[in-house]
Amino acid sequence: MRRLDDIDAFWSKEWSNANESVGHRGCIRFTGDDVQLVMPFYQTTGLLTQVKTKEGYEYLASPFLYGRAEDGRYIVVVGASSTRSPWWIRGSALLIAESAFEPVRPVESVRIKMIGLDQWLKTDDAENVKAQQDERTTLFMDGLVRITSESAEETEQPEHSKASIVIEPKGEMGFCDVIDVASRLTSFVGFCCGFDAKITNMTINFMDNPTSVQCYVPFVTGREPRDYQLDFIPLTRERLDSYVEAGVRAWLTSEGELVTPRAMLGALVSERWSLPLDLRFLTAAQVLEVLAKESLASTEVDVESSSEDNYEEMQKKTLNAIPNKALRTWANDHLKKKHARTGPNQEQRLRRLLER
Repeated sequence: MRRLDDIDAFWSKEWSNANESVGHRGCIRFTGDDVQLVMPFYQTTGLLTQVKTKEGYEYLASPFLYGRAEDGRYIVVVGASSTRSPWWIRGSALLIAESAFEPVRPVESVRIKMIGLDQWLKTDDAENVKAQQDERTTLFMDGLVRITSESAEETEQPEHSKASIVIEPKGEMGFCDVIDVASRLTSFVGFCCGFDAKITNMTINFMDNPTSVQCYVPFVTGREPRDYQLDFIPLTRERLDSYVEAGVRAWLTSEGELVTPRAMLGALVSERWSLPLDLRFLTAAQVLEVLAKESLASTEVDVESSSEDNYEEMQKKTLNAIPNKALRTWANDHLKKKHARTGPNQEQRLRRLLER
């Protein structure tokens, strides 16, 4: 998310004391990678509870710290914790609104914009374009949450997408749980786009509170997408068609042995890891193999009788997804060879390296 200008405010553990008379003066910073509350020397001790331990004293993390800015805005630091420096406090998120709000209340809805969202939702079908402009399109819905996409007017900030994704919990869901859903959903869109579809704007509405709250979260981000990546999205919503909801469901509800492969695949696609190209391909292949085995095990597919048909179908889809004719021809030649190798594999290379 974009960097936020520093804001001077008066801070306390509750709204009633967040004023010039009894509040602690401090400057809140959001760098895009971190939330920092910077205060005069040792003023931070008045905002965190101190407890005695065997090793000495330590400060307990506070779920929320409340601040009133000099320009009248209301600010909340989520997950405030102490640091080694007596000058500042670190937070896990930052909430800003024009009037007072209660972050402890359940979330009513979250509206997010992200890089690549317009391109992912784009369709060439005129009827679908009109449908997307007229109403929301449901991407996923279960007993806990409903996720929809909606069109929007032109934004004043060019880095924001025109379209939005709206997350609406069906029951009582707290701030941290909703942020986890938003993070997983962003990872799914990023996987479909082939780059880090990082969130550029997030607005939250809490229950029984008419105020819209601007949310800033220091998500781990990868490299900015190139123009050619934005022009060609491998798995658009239109290409996924009826598989969209199943894909979102699998990404959001993955647990157990599927959590690590999902996280690794998201990190590889977003280029958060600086790995050589061959290691990236090797890691991706291993992750996809784990996911494929889990999928086949859950559906009880007869692998031996259907592997050849599946291969031909996947080969055709892979080739159709390559826009460059010369590259498509090269890929077709290599796919026909299937598992044939012209050089040593990774295991052989590793053995030779160890022998040296």
